[in-house]
Parts: sequence; structure tokens; C-alpha cells
Amino acid sequence: MRQLGVCVPVRPEAGDPAFARPERWGCLRAPLHTPLVARLAVVPDVRVVPLDFRDGYVRDGVLWVGDAPVEGLDGFFWYCEVDRAPGAYELELLKTLAARTPVVPDPFRWELALDKFQAHQLLQRAGLRVPEHVLFDAAHIDALHPVMDAWGAALLKPRRGAWGQGVHLVESFAALRDLVGYVTSVAGRAPDRGFLLERYYDNDMTRWASVTVLGGEVVCAYRKRPEKVTAMAPGRFKVFDAGAQGGAVEPAEIDDAQRELAVDAAQVLGCAIIGFDMIATEDGPMIVDENTSPGNYPEVYAAFGCDPVEAFTAVALSALPTSPVVADR
Repeated sequence: MRQLGVCVPVRPEAGDPAFARPERWGCLRAPLHTPLVARLAVVPDVRVVPLDFRDGYVRDGVLWVGDAPVEGLDGFFWYCEVDRAPGAYELELLKTLAARTPVVPDPFRWELALDKFQAHQLLQRAGLRVPEHVLFDAAHIDALHPVMDAWGAALLKPRRGAWGQGVHLVESFAALRDLVGYVTSVAGRAPDRGFLLERYYDNDMTRWASVTVLGGEVVCAYRKRPEKVTAMAPGRFKVFDAGAQGGAVEPAEIDDAQRELAVDAAQVLGCAIIGFDMIATEDGPMIVDENTSPGNYPEVYAAFGCDPVEAFTAVALSALPTSPVVADR
């Protein structure tokens, strides 16, 4: 019997005791989490081994949890919150485990997809449409003068995402220079030293879509309702979630070009669970954000005729060598 290590804690609701510790949350709320755990428990010839790697440490190149090394697993599946900072401890634990055991999502690819600069670079090199972008240091701010003159408007973005928080519209070089100067004067350098700047493209927010890909297949797409969209300037908007709680979504219709772009991008990034925020431009869809923890909404999956429990089960079992097909989707 194959042994599958699993770290899929539930995402608590407001009022639950665990809600006060977001660093320990899972990514699936109870309506999806409960049936997924039950489904994994009855997969033939697979024994599920609950294992929260976040409680571990590394000893001589081996992951330990408690007083025992993690050994004997044929694969490991995780879907939970981890520290997103550069060089994060929890990712080091996952990478250590991945040196000896197949891990899904792959922590190395997950880390690349998390970093919007690295993700944009990979997609751009593959010929996929992402915004024009610049990574720069505050010491070289003057180099951005001709860039801002050409673009007219740009977004200064956190590299590792923050639910739309900190995404700042700048419409002139002077505004960019002064904002970067303010940040460096009161907070020092950015965690990676560099700042990520993206060109802003005018677009119709009613055609914005977030497309979710599981195991290489598009399983659903949604858009945010108006309460999760805020104006940055007249006619220029962004998705913004002050409480970092998600929700306020509705199914979004997507075309073949968006589906193809999402599938190709997921293949390039090599991340088994990934979402892409897309805008519609005159030249076709463009990926403006990569999400390693896309929203999971039962009503959206249902609108696309997808059974999310079977989809996530298939992703989990992909960590096992020669894993069987779980269900046709």
C-alpha cells in the first residue's frame, strides 16, 4: 500500500478559535475540505498519513516532525498557508522533503509562481502575454523616467501578492520617484531590494477573469463583484480585498484564447494548483497576476460542471508514482 503524506488543514471561518492564527490556515473551507478529506481516506491502496510539515525541522538533510524523521512516504500533498517571505523557513522544510519524496505542489515551482517578477519572466520567455515590467532598485530610479514617459501609467506591486493591498497606481515619473523615496526613507529597502513596476493597461473590468487550473486543466473561472473592485483613479480600477478573505465572486465566461493561455501558463510554471488573473486587451487576453492559492468557491465549480473534490483528489494522488486516474472530468 502506498503512503501519501497530507497537509490540508481547514480554512476556518470568522469566530472559530483558529481564525486568529492565519499563518496556520488551510486553503479550503469546510464545504470543500470535509468531503476532500473523506474522499482521500477511501482511495484504494493508498494510506493517508496526516503530517503538518510546518511543525518540523531539518536534521542532517532530513525533515523531522516531533521526535521522528519523515520516512517511508511515497508522495506528499500540501495545500495550506506558508510564510511567503524570501527564504521562508516553511518552504525550506518542503524543499528538504522534496529532495527525498515527490511533493505536490512542487515547492521550488510554487516559490517561482509566487514571485510575480519571476513568474512574469518565465511566462514572457515562453511567449505568453504578461504586462511590460521593470525590476529596479531605488538607487536607479532615474532610469525609470523614459519608461514612465512611454507608459503613461504603471502599477507598483508587491512581488508576492497581498490581495490587492499595496498595489499603487502611478501616472508620472515624479509620482513614482516620490513614492519610492518615501518607502525607502521610512521602511528601508524592499525585502528583495528591488521594486516591481508593471505597465498599466486600460481594460474593461466586466471582462476581468480569474482562471483556475488544477493538474493542468482549467476547472473554473470567476470575476469579482463590484464590492471587491476599487477605483485607483478615474476609469482605472483594481481588485481589492481589505480583509484578505476572498468571496464576492460570480462565475465568469471565458473563451478559448483565455483557456489556452491559462493551460500554457500553468505548464510553463509547473505548479499543480494555480490561478491567473486576466484582462482583455485589443490584442487578446493578458495575464496580470499569478495566484498560487486561487479562490475555491463551490458555486463557481458547479457552474463549470466541475467536481472540485475529484479534481483536488487527482492533484493529491499525482504525488504518487503511477497514480491511478481517479475520475473523468
